[in-house]
Amino acid sequence: MIERTAGLLAIALLGCTAALAPAGAAMARTAEPASARPTGTATVSVGRLVLDPTERGYRGSLPVTITNPGPAADHFWFQVREPVPSSFADSLQCDYADPVDNHEVRICAVPGDGGDLAPGESRSFSVDFHVLATPRAYPMSATGGVLDVFSAAGASASTSFGAQFRSTTGSLTRPRPVPYVQDARPDAAIDVTGPVTVDPYGSYRLPVRVRYAGDAPHSSLYLKATNLPAGVVIEGTDPTSGPAYSDETLVPGTRMMPGEERAFDVVFSAPTSAQDVTLELWTAWFGVSPDATPGDNVVTFTLAPQ
Repeated sequence: MIERTAGLLAIALLGCTAALAPAGAAMARTAEPASARPTGTATVSVGRLVLDPTERGYRGSLPVTITNPGPAADHFWFQVREPVPSSFADSLQCDYADPVDNHEVRICAVPGDGGDLAPGESRSFSVDFHVLATPRAYPMSATGGVLDVFSAAGASASTSFGAQFRSTTGSLTRPRPVPYVQDARPDAAIDVTGPVTVDPYGSYRLPVRVRYAGDAPHSSLYLKATNLPAGVVIEGTDPTSGPAYSDETLVPGTRMMPGEERAFDVVFSAPTSAQDVTLELWTAWFGVSPDATPGDNVVTFTLAPQ
């Protein structure tokens, strides 16, 4: 079990950031000198974030209303810090900001009309969250969420919020909610489930199974190979996980639930000589990644020409 912030993940996120150019363009307006901007006003209110138990963790939405009480039209955007690390559900046009206390932070465009609000206009929408934790038979609570609103005219407003976890029996208050405590260290394991085979395209396939235990925050899992034969690279996975980068590839699928397993093939280019190769499983996260000692996240196998 081990984790670190993934270089592969950072590369993969470049495409996401490029796709969110409109939000970034809106934020660029903050670079104007304060003296060049009129004074704007803004108000923000949020409702309750109730996380309901589902077959795959807890899900819920935070109701948000942003109002332009000023006498002139203005352009608005907002920044939100999640109340539970690794709980954002991608439902809005957002860009990534630096994490705070291991909580992910995103800068988002206000939905509708590009975030432009007329004088006195209000805009209501919701921010979705998904906590990958095993639902409990008792209610829980979490604090730490923050939502800040900004405008091109220099307005700003801020509010904090928490999360309420509904129990599997349907209760939010009985018994008294207890604080939700998330695992600090991820527990990820990998094992080989069969022999190396050659597919019709000449690529070499290693069947593996990945398991995730606990609910530690993570954005993805990925594999890193060491001691590859000269000229051999990881071509990807089957099912596909997206692009591979020489000796690294993402584990197929999204974040994993506690106890979840995934079976897939790691695909290599053909070797010209036999060599023992080591695969390490890592979890990637935007926030702080504490050191851990490698254990069942490492497998070694022989990659040999046939």
